[in-house]
Order: sequence, then structure tokens, then C-alpha cells
Amino acid sequence: MLKKITTSFVTLIVALLVMLTSTIATPLSVKAETIAANTTSVKDVNEDGIVNVFDLVAMKKSLINDSPSQWSVLDLIQLQKFLLNVQDDNSHRVFDVTNMDVTDQNTWLLRNYFCSDFSKSYVDGFDGSICVYFADGLYEIKFDSSIVSYDSPKFNQAEHICQYYCEEKQETLYVTIFNDCYKLFVESDIPSEVHYFDMSESYDDSTITLLHNLSMSDFPKHVIKTADGSLMLRFAKAYTFYFDGTKDCVVNTELAEEEASLITSIITEEGSITIYSRDGSFVAYFE
Repeated sequence: MLKKITTSFVTLIVALLVMLTSTIATPLSVKAETIAANTTSVKDVNEDGIVNVFDLVAMKKSLINDSPSQWSVLDLIQLQKFLLNVQDDNSHRVFDVTNMDVTDQNTWLLRNYFCSDFSKSYVDGFDGSICVYFADGLYEIKFDSSIVSYDSPKFNQAEHICQYYCEEKQETLYVTIFNDCYKLFVESDIPSEVHYFDMSESYDDSTITLLHNLSMSDFPKHVIKTADGSLMLRFAKAYTFYFDGTKDCVVNTELAEEEASLITSIITEEGSITIYSRDGSFVAYFE
């Protein structure tokens, strides 16, 4: 009796599988020669004569494991759309990396977009964000200012995913994982000291105003101390203020109100720098 029940159960399962296969075979499985006659965008990846979900799996494995892969992200998207019977409406798609979780799938997505043959360009936002456009603007990957950095020392501590060099801007964008989140590092070929100020010679109201504005900006801020006691205050790669330690532009203690006028105090990665005005010149104290 038990044997008959088992046999009947197996027969039922087989029948259900046959029914399901016949139901989904039409939209998700098409003969390769039929596709070749109508389009060149969908490929029979495993060359079994049929284009189905197994080709999608094979293509994704190739993109992840093969370097370089014969397939691109665009190939994968087109094959997936074909299998799902989705029409390509050329609509704009945006991926915001700002709050994106660090996962293998998201890392794979970023790497394959940046390493693809898509045309690429990027725009700096007024808020410090960076948007990278692919395939003439069809796809957009956005990095909010909170995950954009010009800080080279931190880049050395990050896990590198991929990079993109923009010849027009002479800058390289590095997509990385830093402190368990995605971060975009920007490195410029343009000399760092585009705006250079020797603070022993640059005393005027416009320099004071600039210091105030930069101290409140979102620019990465760093102080470099040289062997002769001089200080270099840097804002990203755009502004450098040089306080010559050999010309009494650097002091070893904080100055009282009666000694000098406070201009600004700035917190940097290396410590706090306070800038004063004393006898018509700039003076800096670093701790």
C-alpha cells in the first residue's frame, strides 16, 4: 500500500513539473536561431541552442569571475529584459550610492558599470556631490558630498573597487569601500597649489574673508608640519596657506586677546589650527 502511495506521489510531481515547464517555456526559453534572425542584442551564452535563464546565470558568472569578460553590463540588462519580456523604453535610471549597503551585488554593479564600454562623463554638483553618467546619460550613479573625498591618506586605507579617469577634467575617480560604506575618492592631475598663499606676504581683508569662508566649507582640511616648524593649511587640493616658521608666522602657545586678534580656528584631521592677526601679519598656532 505504501509503495502505491509513493508511486502515485512521484507521478503527480512529475506531471506538475511537465505542466510548469510547458507553461513558462514560451516566454523564458526561445530557440537561439529565432533570436538571431530578429536581434543581435541577446546571446546564447552557454551555446545550448536555447536562450533561457541559464544563459543569464552564465553571463553573470562570467562578468564576476572573468577578467576581462566577453560580456558587458549592457548585455546582461538586455538579456534580462528579453527573458522578462520587458520593452526597452530608454528611460533614465539613477543609482544613489549614498545610502547603498555594502554587498557583493552592489559592489558587482558599481564595478561593472565603471569598467564597462559605456560612454562616461561626470558633473560636480553645487552641493559637493558627483554624478557619473553612463551611455550618454541613460544611467546615472550619484555620490553625495558626504561620501566624496579628496583625502589621499584615507584613500590608502580604503578597499579599491574600480576607477574612472576623466581626461577632460584631468581627474581620476576611485570607487572604494571605506569604514563599511562606499566612498568616492577624487585625485586630480592639476597641481595641488592652484591657489597658494604665503601668509607672511598675504595680509589683507580678502584673505581674511577667504579663510572664514573656507573654514565653514565642506572641503577636507589638513595641516602639514615641516621640519623647520612651518605649517601648511590645505583645503582639498584647491587652497594652500603657508605659515613660514622661520619668519615668526608660527607660535608655540595660544595668544591672548591683548596680544593678537583671533581670525578663525579650524579643526583638521591632524589637529586644531588657530589663526591670528598680529601687528599687520598672520600668525598660526597648531595643537
